[in-house]
Amino acid sequence: MIRRTIDADAEFVFVADPAAAPADAPPLDMRGVELGHHQGDCSFETILRRYDITDPVLWRIAEIIHEADLDDDRYDAPEAPGIDAALRALSMVCDDEQVLGPHPPAV
Repeated sequence: MIRRTIDADAEFVFVADPAAAPADAPPLDMRGVELGHHQGDCSFETILRRYDITDPVLWRIAEIIHEADLDDDRYDAPEAPGIDAALRALSMVCDDEQVLGPHPPAV
């Protein structure tokens, strides 16, 4: 989503501490950072709000991601438990780069 809507050349660096992020890179999905969880929103929702992205399809995806991440029943997203299980399974057999690596769009 970031490469398709915000920055086509975005690069992702995985760090455990926001202070370890490169100076020119906004930390993402970490406690206490601008592009993290805020006011009950997951990071995906925060990014959509921060960059004023109004695409209804991305907002529906945000609802599913929210429920998979936070499981607070804010949205009716029956897909969320399956997405959560699939991502947890991938994280057990792939490193972060493989899980988040570029993939051609499905046709």
